[in-house]
Amino acid sequence: MEKNGLYILLSNTGEATKYHWGILIATNSTSGILFHQALIGTHWTYVVENEEISKSPDVLGALKVGVVEGVEDEWIDAIKTCLREVTVHEEFTFRTWLLAGLYELASQGYIGLMPDWPTIREIEQEAKDLAADAYYKRHRPILMSRWYRA
Repeated sequence: MEKNGLYILLSNTGEATKYHWGILIATNSTSGILFHQALIGTHWTYVVENEEISKSPDVLGALKVGVVEGVEDEWIDAIKTCLREVTVHEEFTFRTWLLAGLYELASQGYIGLMPDWPTIREIEQEAKDLAADAYYKRHRPILMSRWYRA
């Protein structure tokens, strides 16, 4: 991974076509700050935590979709706030929250991605394909989305 890169991180849930989805901002080549939702009982909880990718056995892979300006506290705090305030306009899941979060990050100019739902849906399919391939082949790819613009 590349420092300041923004990745969709997909993790194994034990089911072949269901994944845990999170947004990871890389702080170095093996770790970063993970923004995701956790379902605790019947309640969704917004979680921000440090994640060491190389030590996480459930990680299937990562898809780079953008770059953020920095990983200093001011940038991370702004992104935390942006993602905390995400509104999901369909059934709330790990995936739908992440997609709405990507849209908001793009809309507010945090990543070099157009805030466009057809593009977000294309990225969703790329991420699903990456995770499915990783699940069956037992490897952990880190790929760049075809929508990523350096």
